[in-house]
Amino acid sequence: MRRRMPRVTITALCAVMLALTGAGIASAAFTETGTLGTGPGSGAGQLDGPINVDVGPDGSVYVVDSVNQRIVKFGPGGAFERTWGKDVTVGGGTGFEVCTTVCKAGVGGSAAGETQGVEGVAVSPDGLAVYVTDDGNRRVSQHAPDGTFVRAWGRDVTPGGGTEFEICTASCKAGIDGEEGGDLRRPSGIAVAPSGDVYVTETINDRISQFTATGDFVRVFGRDVDSGGGSGFETCTTTCQGGATGDPAGVTVTGAGEVYVASPGEDYVIRFSAEGAFLGTFAGEGSGAATITNPESIDVNAAGEVLVTQSADSFLIFRFLAGPTFLETFSTGPTFNDGATDVAFGNDDGAYVANRSKDRVVRYALSAGPGPPPVVPPPAPAPPPAPVPAPVPVKPPPLAALPKAAAVIVLPSARKCVSRRNFRIRLKQPKGFKLKSATVNLNGRRVATRSGKRVTAPVDLRGLPKGRFTVKIAVTLTDGRKVTNTRKYRTCAPKRR
Repeated sequence: MRRRMPRVTITALCAVMLALTGAGIASAAFTETGTLGTGPGSGAGQLDGPINVDVGPDGSVYVVDSVNQRIVKFGPGGAFERTWGKDVTVGGGTGFEVCTTVCKAGVGGSAAGETQGVEGVAVSPDGLAVYVTDDGNRRVSQHAPDGTFVRAWGRDVTPGGGTEFEICTASCKAGIDGEEGGDLRRPSGIAVAPSGDVYVTETINDRISQFTATGDFVRVFGRDVDSGGGSGFETCTTTCQGGATGDPAGVTVTGAGEVYVASPGEDYVIRFSAEGAFLGTFAGEGSGAATITNPESIDVNAAGEVLVTQSADSFLIFRFLAGPTFLETFSTGPTFNDGATDVAFGNDDGAYVANRSKDRVVRYALSAGPGPPPVVPPPAPAPPPAPVPAPVPVKPPPLAALPKAAAVIVLPSARKCVSRRNFRIRLKQPKGFKLKSATVNLNGRRVATRSGKRVTAPVDLRGLPKGRFTVKIAVTLTDGRKVTNTRKYRTCAPKRR
């Protein structure tokens, strides 16, 4: 029997909510029209912890079934078709398999086609290739639509090969961490451009990596990714390094080839050209009703519309017209205990939302929306105002000294190990300071937080190795400064009786 680690909840108590500024939020008339998956379970068509979803051009839906360590494919009508991963067939072998009838949960592995902590899935525009980001194996794997393994790439993924970037097609192994071109450190979001190029976000390297459809490395881009460059947005093709900041998560590519990246660490969406040139941002602070806090996943359809999920404060899905111009928002409501982990356009004017806590993917019909705002002719020019004397500049008062982390963040005791896997992180609001927001990371992976009477961060540890955990929390004050603290834990071995 395969042992499962229990779920852990990190609870952060915080008495502050970040309000959206500007005009009121338009509530979309999204309508739930169906669900994919029944669970939790591991049989054919069941899901346990779905975290990512994408839709092929024929309407087939591909789901990252995280706890079951596999990819699940549903047909255009929502019927289960197949699943693939290591040892997913009841009565089958112990290697990579594709199951269509009597299926079960897979297990982690690093051979060709196997995964350890798959994060994202993306389908090519022609529907002939399915790509997945494999966090535990530090590589990207490519499959055919029927699940057949095609190739994988990353650093040192070929047994008996070198220790540089490699592509394997038959015999594969887990890759290793690195910062050079083609190396992958915590690959997460993935998208395929109309050209067939594959874009992958790396949350540890803080950058976006670009590959051809067959896995050849093209470039990386982000802030300070060129070891011989400056400190701004850069592209790199040879001597590369991990980026400075950015915390990229979801990624999508428009029909014109522009790359949109959701940056929860920066609280906006970044626009790049197909070649990685920085083009600007949208949905950042001060965008009124379009202000997004912790944008996590993003998708674009053929018409240029954009959907973005928000993973902090209230759980919302933001919808933009081509441009992008803000259109409306949509709340997943109380049925989503942990918010929407991913959203993807269907090819039939619908949207699919991964619901991890309910072990299903929900389909919604999109509303027609209010459309773009009417064009209002500009008013007649007013006479120029009389000149006024320049105001005397007022020197702002100096900022108070930043409080110590222990005065804001209260972590559990620093024992060498903890027997409990349920513990709390408490936030204080020191006198003279106000808290704006907080983010929590577990083993380098962002944990979604909620607000209300308390801020919670549900964490699923069943797929994490060795029982060692690093918890990092960053609290942002209203003046923009941050206070951080980190603590490492490992779980104690149970006492024998």
